[in-house]
Amino acid sequence: MKEALLKINNTWYIDAVRFLHVLDERARLVTERIAVPGVDLPTTEGLRGRRGELLTLIQQLTETINEH
Repeated sequence: MKEALLKINNTWYIDAVRFLHVLDERARLVTERIAVPGVDLPTTEGLRGRRGELLTLIQQLTETINEH
């Protein structure tokens, strides 16, 4: 997460493009966990929900970045 932060004049900011890469990596890791055999159904469904939320956030952030 540190790679997505910038410190300017003693204030921390989130770099949107770098944060997008962090979210992409997180979504990839969650996808890998979903694919592990033997994971119980509630855990799998929870991971699918988390992945869906990440993908929605990635899409919204991408659209916002592309607008500017």
